[in-house]
Amino acid sequence: MNSFHNLLKISDIRNKQLKREKNIDKNLIEHSNKCSQKIIRYLFRYRHLNRYYSDKLYTSSILKYPEKISDNIKEIDYHFTKIEKLIKTNSLCENIDSIFE
Repeated sequence: MNSFHNLLKISDIRNKQLKREKNIDKNLIEHSNKCSQKIIRYLFRYRHLNRYYSDKLYTSSILKYPEKISDNIKEIDYHFTKIEKLIKTNSLCENIDSIFE
């Protein structure tokens, strides 16, 4: 039962992340006319980040899945927090490259 509860909790957290990601995408679209090349570069780097954490999960032992999933969720939250803060400063185009520094 505990494993099922944890799975539901992880699912809920990931669903919230996807909603955050949708909002981030909306903001990127709004800025796409101002700095399209920087946004494209950011999106490719984000894809790379996503693949990196997916690979870490899928190449690990199934016994380590809970730990890897938790780590992945924390890292994505950290990344989303950085981009969301940048969006709030109204300097997205000027500073988007700093997200991956």
